[in-house]
This record gives sequence, C-alpha cells and structure tokens, in this order.
Amino acid sequence: GEEFAMILPEIDAEAARKIAERCLRLIENLKIPHEASTISNFVTASMGVATITPAAESGAKAFIEAADKLLYKAKQNGCNRVEAASL
Repeated sequence: GEEFAMILPEIDAEAARKIAERCLRLIENLKIPHEASTISNFVTASMGVATITPAAESGAKAFIEAADKLLYKAKQNGCNRVEAASL
C-alpha cells in the first residue's frame, strides 16, 4: 500500500478525524477494483490521524511516528477505518 500525509494547520482533532473519515468514504465510493486483494474487491484505505499543539519539545519525527502507529492500528483493527489520537 501507499502512504501519504496531509498537514492540516489550525484544525482540531475532531475536524481532522472528520476529514479523514470523509476521505475514506470518498475512496470507498469510487469502487476502484482491487482484484489482488483478499480483503475487499475494491480499493480501501486505512488512516492514522494525529494532532499536536506545537511546543518546544514537540518534534516532527515523533509526530509522524505517532501517525504511522495509528495507521498500523487501523490496519490491524480491520482496514478501511480511521484511528486518531491527540498528542
């Protein structure tokens, strides 16, 4: 699978989660065939959403790692879902 990031400045955790869920549904509604998948006949997405209030001790690397962990949690919990957390 492919991984990408969206940076949404000045968006709170709830709004970020809603945006991710909307993206997930838009991808789902495209019904792009995925013949090689054993999970779904169509392309699905799993998303990890992390939000952070910038501070001196917060770093980009830790933030990206947190989002990545949430992504893998979404995949482990059944794919085609959003997992979110605020740091």
